[in-house]
Amino acid sequence: MLDVAFATVPELVETLGQHLRAQRIAQSLTQAELAQRAGVSGSAIKTLESTGMTTLETFVRVIQALGLVDELADLLTLRERFGELEGLKLAYVGDGNNVARSLAIAGRLAGVEVRVASPP
Repeated sequence: MLDVAFATVPELVETLGQHLRAQRIAQSLTQAELAQRAGVSGSAIKTLESTGMTTLETFVRVIQALGLVDELADLLTLRERFGELEGLKLAYVGDGNNVARSLAIAGRLAGVEVRVASPP
């Protein structure tokens, strides 16, 4: 598992692309099916999954198509509540599942220090 606290932005972006690929596969979707659902090109999905590089619009469309909006909404709620996210410290207590992982990655990209406490 990637140590989010010490990862570089390129590492985080690539990991995010890999996470979205894993979500697509878990939902038994092909890249073409996800592209159609998201309203983007198949090459956009391929690039996102292999490098993590994409436009913000494509990223949001894929998040919506995969039903992962709640994870993104968590960050937006934090921003609404606390204003600036840069430097914010967040503790997540619960299962160390995909939500915790996604929150940690998205938090790192937004400048939030995320600490996860979960049972073994």
